Amino acid sequence: MMIRTRRWAAVVGVGLILIVAGASATAADTTDADGVPGSAIKVGIKPLDPFVTRNGDQYHGFSIDLWNEIARRNSWQTSYVWYDTLPPLLRDVQTSTVDVGIAGITITKDREQVLDFSYPMFSAGLEVMTTPRGSSSNWTSELASFVTAGLGRYLLALLTALIIAGHLVWLGTRRRTRLGYLAGVGLGIYQAAGLGLVGDYGVADPQRPLGRAAAVVWTIVGVSFVSLFTAALASHLTVRNIESKITGVQDL
Repeated sequence: MMIRTRRWAAVVGVGLILIVAGASATAADTTDADGVPGSAIKVGIKPLDPFVTRNGDQYHGFSIDLWNEIARRNSWQTSYVWYDTLPPLLRDVQTSTVDVGIAGITITKDREQVLDFSYPMFSAGLEVMTTPRGSSSNWTSELASFVTAGLGRYLLALLTALIIAGHLVWLGTRRRTRLGYLAGVGLGIYQAAGLGLVGDYGVADPQRPLGRAAAVVWTIVGVSFVSLFTAALASHLTVRNIESKITGVQDL
């Protein structure tokens, strides 16, 4: 097992086959270890999807298929022995009760002292990425992280809506206010912002039923914009300030 402490990634090699370390030990009990064509090989297996699975009396999985192909090419006769857990399987391989062990068996230094492993045929691991230690944040970094393309699109949409609303207000009130284009549109944008963003009906008091209906609709649209912006800001700041409780591999 290798551990990279910087990112806490554990990488383990899984051996397909393990046999007794001493060749003479297996040879003393059976001639199977010599690999003579037609030899009967007793293979211990334990469940570990997707390497070894059992369906009634049938065994399946990646490791089973690989071993069956090895046995076919060497003209070996395979007899499977089922184990529910790994320790009995390792013990029986070590004592030559079975000739070969197949499972998702992690290759470790201690096991290699008493067992012979095949080359690793699968590497499994776990990697967790967290905020670097010692990192700090201030209001400038928080603001910089919030200024994104999404925020720009939101503000652009809001500005466009205010400009359109300002023109509509000017068109509806220019005969009464007698203001020019720039002054009238500017006043219309101000009134639209006050009415839609903060709900201040004092800046715009439409008299006609159509104007009042439009004011209600605009207020709903403005409140929706403000709510979405507030929710996005709150969620962003919350995520930024979440502290990871993972300090090492033992916390996984």
